[in-house]
Amino acid sequence: MWLLYGVGTVESTASVPFVSAALTDHGGLAPDASAIIGWSDEGASSDLTNLNVVQVSSGFHLGAGRLVRNVASPQLTIFAAPKSAGSPRRTAIIVAPGGGMRWLSIDTEGYEVARALAMEGICAGVLTYRLQATPRDEDQFRAESLEWLEQLFCKAPRRDGSEVSHPWQSSEPNKNVAVRDGLFAMGRFRAESEKWGIASDRIGFLGFSAGAAVAHGVAQHCRPGNRPNFVAQLYMGAASDVLWRRDSPPHFLGVAADDQLAAGSVIDAAQSRIAQGLEVELHVYQNGGHGFGMTPQGRASDKWYSDFSIWVKSLGF
Repeated sequence: MWLLYGVGTVESTASVPFVSAALTDHGGLAPDASAIIGWSDEGASSDLTNLNVVQVSSGFHLGAGRLVRNVASPQLTIFAAPKSAGSPRRTAIIVAPGGGMRWLSIDTEGYEVARALAMEGICAGVLTYRLQATPRDEDQFRAESLEWLEQLFCKAPRRDGSEVSHPWQSSEPNKNVAVRDGLFAMGRFRAESEKWGIASDRIGFLGFSAGAAVAHGVAQHCRPGNRPNFVAQLYMGAASDVLWRRDSPPHFLGVAADDQLAAGSVIDAAQSRIAQGLEVELHVYQNGGHGFGMTPQGRASDKWYSDFSIWVKSLGF
């Protein structure tokens, strides 16, 4: 099921369980968006299906910005290329923010990226995929999240002795609803390509951190109707022995050398693609840490967007 929301206007009134409040509230975060596409997956189980709300918190990690959490229903926020951007390139990119499957860094890894793409004549859609449930109380959420981040980066056990859950979960479609959301978004965007003035064979997928894991799952488990034409993964931790699909699309991989969470695995992923004869563009920046997104730091990672833009153009998109 799906809904298409124009900015401030409902263009379809299809019945979608527990979606309306999330779409309305979340849509207010990006008033300059062209439209919002929302849908529900009735066959999926989720800890969030009874919340009927999307919460927005202040950022407390690198780059600040807003954090969207407790997403029960996915949506795609569309940023169409403005006329001032010149001749449209008929290319589109779905952007999946990161946040450890607990929240989405919606500004620095979402809307800001989409706006930059739109100004280059690329239609962009920010994917708000479903997440793990987090405490409704802001203070409790902040305290638990800071502890989780500290233990994740230090690779230390929790205070109760249990292991820290890793943000990148299984990318099997029947186990990870976030990947299912990505696959549906790809198919929806492609089906509506004419509406958005894009070519159905010029749609890419860009993900950051946990969002990069979603991008990886989409590329690995897609079918012809929802296969991305190119994929970019920024600072994703993954197994080094990835067996890629033989028809895997061209990949852009980026990471900072001082990213203790993802640097080694990103380099390994690039080497595995080379070994399997697959197209890959690898950028390892001297510094930048984890989660740099669009945040200017005066560090080497600041140039990732320029490198990515050049790479997309080099592919003919």
